[in-house]
This record gives sequence, C-alpha cells and structure tokens, in this order.
Amino acid sequence: MKSLLLLLLLVLLLLHESESATDNPIGVNYGTRGNNLPPPSQVVELLKNTNIGKVKLYDANPAILRAFAGTSFDITVGIPNEQIPSLVDQGAALSWMRQNVVTYLPDTRIRGIAVGNEVLAGKNSNQQLAAQLVPAMNSLQSALVTLKLNDLIKITAPQSLATLSTSFPPSSGTFRPDLAQSALVPLLTFLQATNSTFMVNAYPFMAYRSNPRDVSLAYCLFLPNSGVTDPGTQFLYSNMFGAMLDAVISAMKKLRFPDVRIGVSETGWPSLGDPSEAEVSLRNAMLYNRNLVFYISSSPGTPLRPKQQIDTYIFSLYNENLKEGPASERNYGLFRPDGSTVYDVGILKSGSVITPPSPFVSPNPPTPVTIPITPPPPPPPSRPPFATPPSPVTTPTPPSVGAPPAPVTYPSPTPPSVGAPPAPVTYPPPTPPSVGAPPAPVTYPSPMTPSFPKPPPSPVTFPAPMIPPSPVIVYPAPMTPPTPPYSGTPSTPSGGHGAPVWCVAKPNADATSLAAALGFACGEGGADCLAIQPGGACYYPNDVTSHASYAFNSYYQRHGRNYWNCDFRNNAVVAISDPSKQATSTSLLCNQLTKLPPRPCQTSCCLRLRWLQLSSKVSSRILRIFSLYTREVVSRHLSLIL
Repeated sequence: MKSLLLLLLLVLLLLHESESATDNPIGVNYGTRGNNLPPPSQVVELLKNTNIGKVKLYDANPAILRAFAGTSFDITVGIPNEQIPSLVDQGAALSWMRQNVVTYLPDTRIRGIAVGNEVLAGKNSNQQLAAQLVPAMNSLQSALVTLKLNDLIKITAPQSLATLSTSFPPSSGTFRPDLAQSALVPLLTFLQATNSTFMVNAYPFMAYRSNPRDVSLAYCLFLPNSGVTDPGTQFLYSNMFGAMLDAVISAMKKLRFPDVRIGVSETGWPSLGDPSEAEVSLRNAMLYNRNLVFYISSSPGTPLRPKQQIDTYIFSLYNENLKEGPASERNYGLFRPDGSTVYDVGILKSGSVITPPSPFVSPNPPTPVTIPITPPPPPPPSRPPFATPPSPVTTPTPPSVGAPPAPVTYPSPTPPSVGAPPAPVTYPPPTPPSVGAPPAPVTYPSPMTPSFPKPPPSPVTFPAPMIPPSPVIVYPAPMTPPTPPYSGTPSTPSGGHGAPVWCVAKPNADATSLAAALGFACGEGGADCLAIQPGGACYYPNDVTSHASYAFNSYYQRHGRNYWNCDFRNNAVVAISDPSKQATSTSLLCNQLTKLPPRPCQTSCCLRLRWLQLSSKVSSRILRIFSLYTREVVSRHLSLIL
C-alpha cells in the first residue's frame, strides 16, 4: 500500500513538473548559424535573466542539450530536413531517440520534437521529402511509445503559411489543393491522434514586405488602427498576427480538424537590413516583438479561439552572421553575440542587467540594458502621462538603425500614434473547398506567400489597440481623459473584459524604488494621497508598500487605466483580485478603498471640478492648481466651523 501511495505521489509530482513550465507561452528560437556566438553555458545564463520559458533548437546539439541540464526551460529539439528520410525506418528512429533524447533526460527538460522546418511549402521543399514527413513522425512516435515517453514529449512539424491558398478574410482560410488531401490531412490526423500542436511560422513582416502598398504597417505592428471586420464571422481584427492564425484555424476546420491546437514556431521582425529593405528598422522590430510579447501574455487566444494559450517562439535569440540572403536574414536577433540587447522587448526579469563580457565591434554598438521591464511593457512618454492630450501626429520617421535605443527616463514618455487609417479594400468572396473531392495530383509548385490585404476602417474591439511602447520615440499621442478623482472604485481593464482591476505595488519591489515612485505618484502624478498622510483613513499599515499601492491605484484609476498607467518603472502590477481583502496584516490597500462608494458631487465647486477632470482639453497643471485651491477653500471653511 505504501509503495502504491509513493508511486501515485511521484506521478503527481511529475505531472506538476510537466505542466508548471508550460504556463509561460513565450519561447525563443536558438539558432547557431554564426561564427561569433557565445558558448551554450553563457547562453543559458543569459536566458535565466529573462522571462522566456521555452527554447526551440534546430538540431540535437549535444553541448546545448547538456548546458540546459538542471534548468526549468522546456526544450524542443529540432530535426533538420535532410535527416527526415533516414528516420522513416523505425529502428533508426528508435536509435535517434535514445541518442538525442533519452541521454539527456530527465536533467534536460526535453518536451518537444520538431520534425523539419517548412517541409511542405518551404524554399527547400520537394515532393519526395513531403511524402516522407508523416512516416518519419510515425516512426518517432513509435519510439516514444516504446520508451514510455509519449505522454511527456510531443512531436510536431513546423510549416509555412505558404501552405494556404486563401488567407483573407480569416474565415475563408483554405489550404492549397495540391497539399490539402495528400499532405496536410495525414499530418493533422497524426497531430490529432497524439494530442500535439500544429506549429506554423507566422511573419506579418513577410506580408508587409511583399505588399506594402495594400498592407497597413500599423496593422502588422499591433499599433492602433481601424481594424478589419471578417464578413464571415463579424469578428474584428486589430492585428495581422491574430488574423494569420485564424486563417489557419479556418483551413483546418474545412478539412474537419476543428480542435487541433495551434502554435507559432517562428515569428519576428528584423532590426537591420539592406538599403532596399525600407520596412526593416530597429523601431519596427522593437514595436513588433514588444507588442507581440504583451499580446500573447495578456490576451491569449484569437477571435476564433479566445481561450487557447498560443505558445509562441520569437525568431530569434541571436543575430546570426552566417545566414544567407539579404542583410535582414542576419538581424532577427533579440541579442547580439556579445550578450547585449539589440533592443528592449520587455523580457528581462526585474533587476536584471545584461552587460557584454568583452568589447564588440559591430555597426550596432552594444548598450548594457539596466532598466528592468516585464510584461506588460510600459510606453516611454516625454512628459507626465496624465498631461493634456495633444493633437494626433503621424508616425514619426524611424530613428537611425545604427544608434542604440535612448535610455528611458522617469517618468516615461508618451507613446506615438499612428497615422490615418488605411483606405477600405474590397475583397472578393472566397471559393469554398470541396472536402470530399479526390485529391489532386501532387505537383508542389514553388512556395507562395499568402496575400494579406489592407484592412478597411472599422471600430476595433478585439483585442483593444495597444499603444507602441517605444523608448526611442518621443512624439506624444492622444490619451484617455482622466476619470473622476475617487481612487478606490474598481475599474475594468482597457481590453474591456469586465473584471475589476487594481494597480498595486509589487510585494518584492525595492523599498527605495517604491519610495521614489510613491513621491512621483503623490506629487507630479497628481494621485490623491490625503488618505495615507498621518491621521488619514488609510495611513495604517504604515509601510512603503501599502502607501505606494494606494497611490499607484489612485494614479491608475485617474489616468485611463491603461497598462502603461500601472508600471512605475516596473514597481507596480495590475491585480484582478481585491487587494483589500487579503488576510495579511499588511494588506496592500486600505480596507476602505474598495468598500466606500464614490462620493456624490453635490456642490457647484465639486461639479465644476468634475467637469474639468472629464475634459480632455484642460491641462493637468490647471487641474492641480484648481484642486489645491478647492482644498484650501474647504480647509478654511472647516477651520471657521470648528
């Protein structure tokens, strides 16, 4: 009986271990096509300073797999395309599995195997290789079953979006007729039977580069835009990334695979390119990847699958100088080979400092990153974020690629706005595929890039538009007008999901940093801090964390309840549970904060103040002067009465 209980406990621990690291949907592709890359041990130490939870490799490099031993990263081992034919044989597949997987378990958390890359519709695809893909996957799966690892490790095969013949609108997504029945149905059958994920390489950058005239850059970069309505579902899309994934989901549904999970094996934007690559810039790369991290972390899923977590692997970890093609191919990295960041994408852990170990000669000089940022990323304004909304401006000229990002000062600058929305485009109705028809002859033409037309103007409701949090752009943009001064009323997030939210200090934040942020919130930030003054209703508990939480929440509720209103240089976090109801003696928010209703505005002076606060045309400086004047008048009247 005791042995049975111990076995059950071991199984539960293994299940918990298997699931704990998968909660983080952000991963990165670790390529090695460079002659100046650091050793794997240094790579692992760098990744430990980030919030990345998953790493995808392109081969079974022994040194890399050993370096990840004892870490919490979920590793996906890649199998190069040229090795696929040899793995059709079950004996060879079992031998490969023992040599490249079993050898490193359980110290290295190998949780996935990626068979090939874009085998069905890539630049190196061919009919013979495509015909061997699923048989090789079956042999590898048989090896996992033999080794009793089939529940721990999942097999997939990343594919290009060139497998689609129709990609817009998303509900019309359809796979190419020459691939649908002959290649994709067997692949999806395997993934469904093994409960694996259909991984796709989704690059809005490619769509924009192929058709910049008809594709909106703002739509590709997750910037505010008019969005697009899918006439088939009436869903509104505010970014191309979500539209791409839903096009694949629709295509799978047409082949009668509506429940196969979808993931993103590659996505990214290069930061440097040839002079002819106008769409490539440091600014665009930073905006895309930073907003991608926020989108995946804060609002998982797509309109067609709003509750599904989408595991997404950013391409790539390093700039790789041996890759062929245009200069952009060698500049997708988040980090330079010396370990310095190419730009900040919001994945560094709080307090992390990435410093290059040695001098590095590069057209992009490395700059140590000392600003700890975690999702959601803050936008960097050039003046207090509660200031009077200025007139909209068009997208500014991107900064010089060779220059490093400017340091972010506190308080951070206001994000830029995007220019006028794109003109509407008329889309022809799609032709539905015939699922029951016999498969067409397999011819495998050259890869096609799916077309993503420019979205017509329409209100955006899914997800809420994100302001670009770029530390190198200082042009102001319109902001949400401040709300009434009561700081305790729970609000709903800007995404509009209806749940009350609060802004509170991080429990593990440094006291000195909290004190500085508290001073900003109660001073220049205009938060209502009377209740945490000596004798105030929320003075106790008298500690900097509780006082900072009260001030942060006041500022957050007053100034739009946007994610950048709750950052305070990475010392604050949005809470979805009522902090005043915590059972600890040092509750983060005073109990009266969320229990008292907003005080009604009964006097003409109060009504005038309320009108001024709701007006987006009155400067915050006038509001503060008027507020101080009103308090002085009230204080004088109270002193006369007393």
